[in-house]
Amino acid sequence: METEKPLFRLRISGDSMAPRWEDGDLIEFRIHPADAPLPVGKDVHVKYIDGAATFKRLASFDGDAGELVLKSANAAKYPEEIRVSLADVERIGVALHRIVPPRS
Repeated sequence: METEKPLFRLRISGDSMAPRWEDGDLIEFRIHPADAPLPVGKDVHVKYIDGAATFKRLASFDGDAGELVLKSANAAKYPEEIRVSLADVERIGVALHRIVPPRS
């Protein structure tokens, strides 16, 4: 029997992933299994082993170097890429959807 993969929610800050994800959005993520292929092309929350984190698009994975290449969706404003050693990553969460608060 397949078990449900854990979910978590985070409120994001900043505009690097606009227009799809806006500053202040509450987003639900699914933890990516460590033994599965990396979700290239998906928007991901990457938590580093030192506790720092970032929310970017996983543009590619350089298997030879063991590096993730992350980019902002808002590339016009943030064109630089971020290279992260997979050895420095504690967890990757794949963005699923924005949590819409109930109407009051």
